[in-house]
Amino acid sequence: MPIDPQTGERIPYAGEPGAAPDAPPAPEGEMQPPEGGLVPSRDLKPLMDEADRILAEGPGAEGEGAPAEEMPAEGAPAEEAPAEVMTPDGVDVSSIAEALEVAAEQAIRLYEAAQKIPMLAGQSAETLAQMLQDDFQLRMRVEGMAAEGDDQAQAADAMMQAAAPADPMMGGGM
Repeated sequence: MPIDPQTGERIPYAGEPGAAPDAPPAPEGEMQPPEGGLVPSRDLKPLMDEADRILAEGPGAEGEGAPAEEMPAEGAPAEEAPAEVMTPDGVDVSSIAEALEVAAEQAIRLYEAAQKIPMLAGQSAETLAQMLQDDFQLRMRVEGMAAEGDDQAQAADAMMQAAAPADPMMGGGM
């Protein structure tokens, strides 16, 4: 397949669309594009231009997809953190939700888990947010403790359900 040394593009053989009148014939073993088939130098450029135009317009141009303001940014949570996220103790942890891009409930769990670590206990939510954002290992440790707390709460709930009195209609002797 001949390549133009100046442009780096493929030079079409005789009989192909866009071929020069003095173009050489294609070698025996080389595939020729079918009549009316895809020719990159001719067909891909308009196709790519059309794709770029569609992407530049954004979603919703043809009634498909959500409006841009409803679509979450890449890596962002599906729902945005509310302006003010309060723990049961009345501490605003919205700075944690925003800095770490987590849901309000997760921000509360992270704050409560961080309070159980001696070096983090008593820190403000803003300070914790900065520390967790800057130190990935610390964040993983706090998230692990938050998840462990969730697991303990689920285990306690399961234990309470198991300890509930059995239904007298189910297998009680006569």
